[in-house]
Amino acid sequence: MRQLVYRVQALPQSMLPLVWDFGQLSTDVEKLYIKQMVLRYVSWLTLLYHAHTVVRVVRTTSKVNGKC
Repeated sequence: MRQLVYRVQALPQSMLPLVWDFGQLSTDVEKLYIKQMVLRYVSWLTLLYHAHTVVRVVRTTSKVNGKC
């Protein structure tokens, strides 16, 4: 929840006639959408983990070789 940027505000009464109901996603499409979001997030976490691992190895190697 900390990553949320916007707050949802109630619409003024004068704008209610402009609201259009687009319905909702089917159960299968919703599951696919959630799966894609999770896979994207997991991929990002994996990349971040590997980046930290590379940095740690480089720092350790630099210290062992006396180059910092």
